[in-house]
Amino acid sequence: MDHKDFKRLYESLYPKPTEVVRDFLAGRTDTEIARERGVDRSAITHHIRNVCHHFGLKDAGDYSHCRPELVELFSKYKPEIVSSEVLKRYNCQTPARIEPEVPEGSVALDSAFYVERPPIESNCYKVIVQPGALIRIKAPKQMGKTSLLYRILYSAEKQIGSRTVNLNLGLADQAVLSSLETFLRWFCASVSKELGLPNKLAEYWYKDFGSNSNCTAYFEEYLLAEKDSPLTLGLDEIERIFLYPKIAEDFLALLRDWNNKAANRQIWKRFRLVLAHSTEEYIPLDINRSPFNVGLKIELSEFTPEQIHDLAGRHGLDWLDGKEVLKLREIMGGHPYLVRLALYHLSCQQSNWEQLLKEAATESGIYCHHLRTHLGELKKHPELKEAMRQVVVATKPVRLDQKQVFQLRSMGLVELQGNKVIPRCSLYHQYFRDHLD
Repeated sequence: MDHKDFKRLYESLYPKPTEVVRDFLAGRTDTEIARERGVDRSAITHHIRNVCHHFGLKDAGDYSHCRPELVELFSKYKPEIVSSEVLKRYNCQTPARIEPEVPEGSVALDSAFYVERPPIESNCYKVIVQPGALIRIKAPKQMGKTSLLYRILYSAEKQIGSRTVNLNLGLADQAVLSSLETFLRWFCASVSKELGLPNKLAEYWYKDFGSNSNCTAYFEEYLLAEKDSPLTLGLDEIERIFLYPKIAEDFLALLRDWNNKAANRQIWKRFRLVLAHSTEEYIPLDINRSPFNVGLKIELSEFTPEQIHDLAGRHGLDWLDGKEVLKLREIMGGHPYLVRLALYHLSCQQSNWEQLLKEAATESGIYCHHLRTHLGELKKHPELKEAMRQVVVATKPVRLDQKQVFQLRSMGLVELQGNKVIPRCSLYHQYFRDHLD
């Protein structure tokens, strides 16, 4: 059984057995639990027996021999609810502490701190194996798009032996984006490099053909034809090209055309595409020339209270009553990066509760670098700075220019309420209200 299987089984338990097994793992005896709940002791034994059966532990009549196995199982996958007293009582080893990870960049494939958001992952893994698959991941920055993108590519490798490329369009500099042809040549050369293939643009790029035609030929006649294995391409931060409407319109139409080709052409059935972007495009696109209205659409939401509680446990924090989760959500909602940073500092004892909450929106708090970075970006663009100022000083949702909404949502600073916006969380509201004048 792995962590994913355990989580699925644990979350499918009924409430009463869940409560009973938590009491048992906290160190209470069957008699104590029965007395607190006003039931017969046999009812508690019955619940624990059913939990053992639910997790596939061996049958031995009264299931008494399974209790050590049950303790071992929970100490491995949900150690925050297993008391040291119970571990000692059943001669189980104290689980090794997982060292907290600094929440920077994407979450590694083997990390114990990646939080699944069912059924998103399972749906993506099912779709990516389909010929010509297209998946679109949308969420503001630092919400987990890249971490999910890596896992989809890894799933394609394992399930169908696909070659994979993850290309971050945010790394394309202004010179690359000077024209459609320059951009597409960079695009083809970059994919070749990531695949470990020689750059053969000179052989497949003809001056008498348009850039889109040349790019398509490069994929058809070289990249897709090079091997029999499929090719799965992940394009991260695709919103970068939205700032260059002439390039964006043709490039996005090209991606849509490749997706359409998979319906009828065998070679394009080998191609899978995953797009990750912060918001919808704000440039007008013909619905028949856009990749944003086909394929599987994934929108990453904030962590739920249950997910935060589970993640706190992985950081070694014993939050049995859930009050701490509510305190976190009051300040930062369920923003994945902000939540993980708080849990990291708390688990490393670099901050205590009172200090973290008091200083969160100040220059001395754990979010100072994160907040200063956003403030610096806003100050580079006076119109965007003014738009954010309007949002944080207002007492009700604010209507902004469409492009400003796009940019602020891409940064993750605001969220929509209908056609208007509000600050994404209390942390941003407090900080930018004090620093935008």
